[in-house]
Amino acid sequence: MRVLAVKRISRDTESSDALTAQGERLERGIRDGGHVAVGIVEDATVSGAINLDDRPSLGQWMRSPQWEQWDAIMVTTLDRITRNQFHWELFAERCHQGGKEIICLDDPGLDIHTSQGRLIAYVKASQAQQYRDVIVQKRRDQTQSFRDQDLWPGGLWPFGYRAMTVMVDGKRRKRLFLDPVTSKLIREAYDRIVNQAHTVTDVARDWNARGVMTAKDYQAHVNASEGRDEKMTEIKGFQWSHASLKIVLSKPALMGYATHKGEVRMRDGLPVQWSEPILSPAEFEKLQERMSVRSISPSNKPVPNPLREVLWCPCGQHMNSDSSESKTGKRYRYFRCRTFSTYKRCRYRVSWPVDIAHEFLTEEFMVQLGDKEMTTKEFIPGKDNRTEIKNLRTAIGNLAATLGQFEPGSIAHTQTVETMKRHEANLKTLEAEPVVEAAWKVSGTGETYGEWWSRETDWYARGDMLRKAGIRVYLGGSPKNPTVPIIHTFIPHDLEARAGDVISGMIEPGFLEQANEDARESALMMSRPLWDRFWDDREVS
Repeated sequence: MRVLAVKRISRDTESSDALTAQGERLERGIRDGGHVAVGIVEDATVSGAINLDDRPSLGQWMRSPQWEQWDAIMVTTLDRITRNQFHWELFAERCHQGGKEIICLDDPGLDIHTSQGRLIAYVKASQAQQYRDVIVQKRRDQTQSFRDQDLWPGGLWPFGYRAMTVMVDGKRRKRLFLDPVTSKLIREAYDRIVNQAHTVTDVARDWNARGVMTAKDYQAHVNASEGRDEKMTEIKGFQWSHASLKIVLSKPALMGYATHKGEVRMRDGLPVQWSEPILSPAEFEKLQERMSVRSISPSNKPVPNPLREVLWCPCGQHMNSDSSESKTGKRYRYFRCRTFSTYKRCRYRVSWPVDIAHEFLTEEFMVQLGDKEMTTKEFIPGKDNRTEIKNLRTAIGNLAATLGQFEPGSIAHTQTVETMKRHEANLKTLEAEPVVEAAWKVSGTGETYGEWWSRETDWYARGDMLRKAGIRVYLGGSPKNPTVPIIHTFIPHDLEARAGDVISGMIEPGFLEQANEDARESALMMSRPLWDRFWDDREVS
């Protein structure tokens, strides 16, 4: 008899034992019965509730031409075919009408071609579905219990976090903690997209080039390195894409918030905190804003520009890095307004050779900071309850808005009022505590900025320093005579302190945007005619 052997499991935790054991029993059954194996189907981590036609491996054998290639289907137990009674009835009737057999190794007497045999099989299928229903409900109850205790219910970790064992009421449970590797990658992606003007696609390509694992592969790597044989340990080699990375960077879990079906879980009017945040709410909002305007890179993406948001055109657009090749094969690299590649070019259209721009920026940096000692900052935390006070006031407002939905005196109404009273009591306590401002301890590094500039020859690193320190340079040409170049440099009044912030990694949220705005106001001198008169007074070079 031509036999199709079928293996199936529902969970990853069975993969190391259950599939192997099923395979061994099926091989013995085929050999002892003198059958011919036409195929061995394996559906790993496929629920018994999934219709047979829709299963990744078995489904193709349920359709022509492979349907005609087997005479009997063989399983170790009936529930390996299905745990859904309705699906079983359809499949059994289809096999009966098609003259096919169902061989169940733990029930050799199973016969779907007699009324009594079909009745016995019906009862067994019913028991299998009842068992599945009980298991499903048990898992739902357990998951809800874990949510109530802010425990990790299992599954794929949010990228940036990892589940670690903790003891809760004498039982081993899981909680989410910052992962020492992937949490730093999230911070890197934030800094590159928000502060360095990279796109999500830029970061994804770089991570692929560096071999950065995706969330699923990284979790498998951790499981394998820690010897968790019962867990997912196979690294598939998945690659980052614009879509997959944007999904990771759009999850509220990056703020440490607990989520369910993509929505932030609330308790007493406040977000449930699952773990320490990787990004603050303000940083998360800024990241979403930047990603929304910097989507997939266009096909005509300009040459990578290490001085993006440092060099600007007087029209208000940033300067792109571009290049061209002469007939002799010589490559020319230059900066010019990004509108040059659009249908509506601005009127300030001088192209600046890269070497000249680099020379000017080096000279400007050395003049402003060259002999200054680089400093680092150590943060000395203070005590400031204003954020907690704001959150509590928001929570009280949210709860007050729901009171009208409940009948006065009902359990829901009473519990909501009691929660509001607790929040109000905490609010009074926090408001009574004085605000102690945080402070910074500034220390010298023993190296000047000039020494650092000479040592750090990579213009991406130099550009990052210039951008974060707030140095902005406007490059343009006179609208009346494009051969007349003009350079206008904006230097923040607190440049030395800002440069120290860059070294310490302490860039304030919103500073870069404000630096751009301040530079633009300075460059335009608040009036375009003033620009024109200023240019007209310049000597033609």
